[in-house]
Amino acid sequence: MSKKNKRNKGNEKEEEKKNLTEKEEGVNDENKEAEVEKVEITSSENESIEPGEELESQATVSELDEKAETQKMIKNLISAVVLLAGVAVGSFFVDIVQFVSGDGFSKRALNNSEVLVAGDRTWVAFDQPAVNVKVLTVGEEAMGDCANCDPTDVLVWLRDYIPTMVVKNISDDSEEGKAMIEAYNVKSLPAFFFSNEIEKTKFFQGEGSVVFEEKNDSYMLNAAGLGIPVGKYLQTPDIEDTDAIMGSRDAKVKVVVFSDFQCPYCGEHFKNAMEATESFDQNDVALIYKDLPLSFHLQGKNAAMAARCAQDQGKFWEMGALLYDSQANWQDTQGTASFKKYARDLNLDAIKFNKCIDEASFDALIENDLNQASEIGVAGTPATFVGTQFTSGVIPVAEFKSMIQAELDGGAESNENENNSTEEPQAQAEEVL
Repeated sequence: MSKKNKRNKGNEKEEEKKNLTEKEEGVNDENKEAEVEKVEITSSENESIEPGEELESQATVSELDEKAETQKMIKNLISAVVLLAGVAVGSFFVDIVQFVSGDGFSKRALNNSEVLVAGDRTWVAFDQPAVNVKVLTVGEEAMGDCANCDPTDVLVWLRDYIPTMVVKNISDDSEEGKAMIEAYNVKSLPAFFFSNEIEKTKFFQGEGSVVFEEKNDSYMLNAAGLGIPVGKYLQTPDIEDTDAIMGSRDAKVKVVVFSDFQCPYCGEHFKNAMEATESFDQNDVALIYKDLPLSFHLQGKNAAMAARCAQDQGKFWEMGALLYDSQANWQDTQGTASFKKYARDLNLDAIKFNKCIDEASFDALIENDLNQASEIGVAGTPATFVGTQFTSGVIPVAEFKSMIQAELDGGAESNENENNSTEEPQAQAEEVL
């Protein structure tokens, strides 16, 4: 090959190499322009980069997104801290205000304290729920004439067992009181009604449940079972066709006596009641006898059965007087032999009487009297209703007559001896143990 041709060929190679280099540089310039354009677009979309801020050549879309997310998280954390700080300061402020003003305690203070003192009062924390108690009794004006209508002493005693009671007093002559009397068939005052939370108390879960009776949506306290004295009777005992009655069933004044033939005080009371009643016209006054044999008198129910079986032959009052007169002779015996002898002494039909007492023919009637006494709150013997007046214990004849006459006059006044068993319980009445 000639030198000229070699030279031309070398020039061609250099030309090709130069062109190739220019193409690569062009491609690089295009890539740089595209990358710069991409960064500019990204920076225009990201508000965190201020106009005119110099873009770093290493920045990418993912890095910018991550930076924005971090800034958002920081803002949220700051907001949360500010909110929590505000709550804490607010709670502290409430504590300070309530402490200074004495208006109450914050929930935080209550949760962190076992004992709270405010003025002359102290609150102690209990692990039992609050129990709402409605006490139905007479109004304030009538309270002065009814000492046993005041529930204060009973509530103080109950609070030892149920410390979380929240008490509301309700007057019997209020609309709410009248509705409760009808709904719960209240027979005597005061009456105590407990909310269902009583079920969760230690007292109820222990042995206390036996003194409550579930009625409607509440638990009614069995006041008679606890020996709580009756303040006022709203209903007098029902007069049954099977009751022993001396006088007219339609008499203006009915003297109802709950008694136990084995009760040591009831014999005298029985005689006084009969004497006082017989001094009035039988169309004006009637004496009604109700059985209340006390559980600790072992022969009390057998004696009551003997009187009932004698009543079946028309001689209740005669058998009753004989039983009381001979009480010392039969009270320590067993069985019914003594009572069968008394039937013969009264010339009763022995075969009929013996069958009656052996089969306990009148057991249901005696139980009915016991249940009625429990319902109206009669817990001891003797217990007497003279019309609307109630007296527990032995009543002298003169006093009996005075009470009957007051009822006949239509305006029985409060008797000084009303509920006298509370003054001399050992001498005047024998109560259920």
